Amino acid sequence: HLQHGAAPRLPEAFVAAIDGIAIGTGSGPGAAAPGHRVVVDDVAHHPDWAHHQHLASLGGFSAFWSEPVMGPDGEVLGTVRGYHPSPRAPSADEVECLARVSQFSALVLSHQRHAERLQASQNTFRGIFDGISEALLILGSDGIFLDVNAGAEALFGHPRATLIGQTPEFVMAPDLNGPGAMPQCAPAAGNGTPETGEFWARDAGGRTFPAEIRVQSGTYFGRQVLILAIQDITGRHQAAQRLEIDHDLAEALASGRTRDEVLGIILDTGLRFPEISAGGIYWRSASGAYRLAAHRGLSAAFVAAVTDVAANSPQAAVIRGGRLVLSSDDDGRDPQRPQLLSPRLRAEGLRCLLVLPIVVAGEPLACLNLASRRSAHLSPATLAAL
Repeated sequence: HLQHGAAPRLPEAFVAAIDGIAIGTGSGPGAAAPGHRVVVDDVAHHPDWAHHQHLASLGGFSAFWSEPVMGPDGEVLGTVRGYHPSPRAPSADEVECLARVSQFSALVLSHQRHAERLQASQNTFRGIFDGISEALLILGSDGIFLDVNAGAEALFGHPRATLIGQTPEFVMAPDLNGPGAMPQCAPAAGNGTPETGEFWARDAGGRTFPAEIRVQSGTYFGRQVLILAIQDITGRHQAAQRLEIDHDLAEALASGRTRDEVLGIILDTGLRFPEISAGGIYWRSASGAYRLAAHRGLSAAFVAAVTDVAANSPQAAVIRGGRLVLSSDDDGRDPQRPQLLSPRLRAEGLRCLLVLPIVVAGEPLACLNLASRRSAHLSPATLAAL
């Protein structure tokens, strides 16, 4: 059917009568044959108009000319028509005018159809894209995110508009990943081979968590891209670390190691976590004081200054409390929270300190101190595992 587009000089009654008329193959009011110009110089006596004289009367015309509007693929998009009150054929200028208007209309209508199809394609893509639960991010050849799905918004806590235009580093935990930890999957994936890897991610609230990434090459509306599928593997990561720690401790105890050797192994388990840079473990003496039994990643001057913790010191009181305490540069200076980051620790470059008393039968026999130079936060997964 032919839908009315524009006819500013024709009577409204005629426009309403022909709007939606069925397409015909002859020279009547529904004429729209591919590549065929229609010229009816006398509507009153043309056989194809024998049953449509009422339309000519409504429109007030005696001659009818029609030029098809052809799309680039040969499809008829519409027609451009001329009507004249007197019976006659169009002049050469009028024919040329119809042809030019037809060509211009073809350009406009083809562009409109392309835009509509593209919008429909984008709407379909968006529905499928957002329907996938895991985080998907589209990475362009320039290393910038072109698009993300609803799963990525949920995982990282940033709206889509914030993530688009960012680089992968925006969702990576600073100082916890090696150089190019996420993009290192890209070269092989760009050759069509999917790659997987793990990295430490960071969300909008500053939470850090282990994440698995799968990278696959693809196309995004005609552009070559990398498709990044990312999921939080905190549970899996925590379970694996717990098994490794349990194995190491069980092996140490079964092999008849000395107490100090076992304390050293306990300290080493804490240093498995990427966030942890240094630490020490203390053992309680008969006087109630605590003495450093093993240390890692600390300067000699610092170790000399912190080897002994007096029984009446604030640090010993924290240990006797028997509860995990985390103190950092970003803890909001809560007066109810122990401030353990002394100028000495800050001079050592430590940004957060975790104090983890080791309580046996209600007695705080030892204390594991772990610290980070990389971050002022420890992930919930790390805290739970420790």
